[in-house]
Amino acid sequence: MVACIDGRGFGVRREDMSHMIVATRGKVFTANSLKDLIADTRLSELLPTPPDH
Repeated sequence: MVACIDGRGFGVRREDMSHMIVATRGKVFTANSLKDLIADTRLSELLPTPPDH
């Protein structure tokens, strides 16, 4: 799931953030942590495996 909740920040939208944390089993990424999205989720299972040489 990819979601964008308004531009006011999660301090204002605490209830929305709480619902997202439950729905995604704690896998919520912000702009600052987006770099960790693949490594910290099952998306890493979709990475190609390097060929054997």
